[in-house]
Amino acid sequence: MKYLYLLIITSVLVSCTESNFEYKKLEDCNFDIIKLKEQTKIKVLSYSGGKYCDNETKYYYQFIGVNQETLDTVRILSLCQKYEFVEGKKIGSFTSKGNMSDLINQIGDQYGLDNSSNEKMVVFNKERSAFELGNYTTAIGSLSF
Repeated sequence: MKYLYLLIITSVLVSCTESNFEYKKLEDCNFDIIKLKEQTKIKVLSYSGGKYCDNETKYYYQFIGVNQETLDTVRILSLCQKYEFVEGKKIGSFTSKGNMSDLINQIGDQYGLDNSSNEKMVVFNKERSAFELGNYTTAIGSLSF
């Protein structure tokens, strides 16, 4: 009985947490895509989080941040990159998707993910909609900290 109660509580918490996210197909998003200079410093203001990438679906997580060279607010779409806000870990260096694609494939192979998946979704965190729904220029790549 104790385990059943724990299972019910856990499933309720997971479903509540998951309801904070919305997933849209990448091709349905109307982002103004730009190229950022390699190693551009980005101060992170928001990170979407969301489901982990799996065999069927790859998720682009959103970093909303300030380009430290131009002071423009930008969106970075990062494929399968998880991030946790930790003090002292708020400024990342941008790397373009082209330079990261081999690494992404290598990580996918390591975890048994099918890198040829056609389903690519952008994660929107409803709790951070003030940031994530903004009309920012968008780069695809990753941030290293």
